[in-house]
Amino acid sequence: GATEMSYWMYDHGFSFPVISSRTDLLNDHQGLFKNVREETIAWFKKWEPWTPQEDIYMQIPFDIPRGVYKAFIYGLLTRESNGRGLYFEDVPAHAKTVLTYNPNAFVVLLSDLTELDFQPISANNYLRVSGSGGNLPNMHQVFDIFINHKFTTPSVAQ
Repeated sequence: GATEMSYWMYDHGFSFPVISSRTDLLNDHQGLFKNVREETIAWFKKWEPWTPQEDIYMQIPFDIPRGVYKAFIYGLLTRESNGRGLYFEDVPAHAKTVLTYNPNAFVVLLSDLTELDFQPISANNYLRVSGSGGNLPNMHQVFDIFINHKFTTPSVAQ
């Protein structure tokens, strides 16, 4: 559903930047994952050609936590709007970090994990979309909520 959401945003004149903390990394059990940035750019050229390469932000392998990287880039992208913006995340710890460093952010978390649901930091600027029917949450559900205005209680928690 991310492609559909991205295209809708593009088609309606909204920016939809991509912030990823994926990096080239060494995994002792599976070998070296390299060229992650180049592969990601190639994926976007093929599947979302409307997404400008300069709107794809990927962490260079620095020794900073991945959630902090995402929070920093979000802050840079929204500084002209006083940190206000909509942010999509699928890692609860990263969502918490974005909210911690950007109190004006509105975070949509795609996760079945409820750990942020009752924390004061997320009281008014957080929406968790959970899976339904045994499926993991996905951007199709987000598209339905934000674009098609189909808000169903069993699949969305606040």
